[in-house]
Amino acid sequence: EMNQQDVAVRFGQLLCRWASDQEPPFLLKVGVDVGSLTPFLLPSSGRLTYTGDAVNGARFLASSSEQELMVHLSKRVRERLGKLASLQMMVSPKRDSFYLENGTAVSGA
Repeated sequence: EMNQQDVAVRFGQLLCRWASDQEPPFLLKVGVDVGSLTPFLLPSSGRLTYTGDAVNGARFLASSSEQELMVHLSKRVRERLGKLASLQMMVSPKRDSFYLENGTAVSGA
């Protein structure tokens, strides 16, 4: 069974795959991190949104990603993967995060 980190990484992979299949394809950067989340309502619309370490980490990973159309995940996420732990990933140049290609096959997911 997939855990929360597996689901987040798989969802990011599917988003990247979808973006690459568009005509014309558009470039997408996805970051996945774990940490605290704090829900709050946006004053202007009353919509629920989140802030916290996980959001900030994911935003940083996406914005600093050197690869487009790949999932950029933190070392913390990589260490907590369950079913997807055996997937081949590229190590980032700084060796503190990982990239998962959108075409990597995921069996049983």
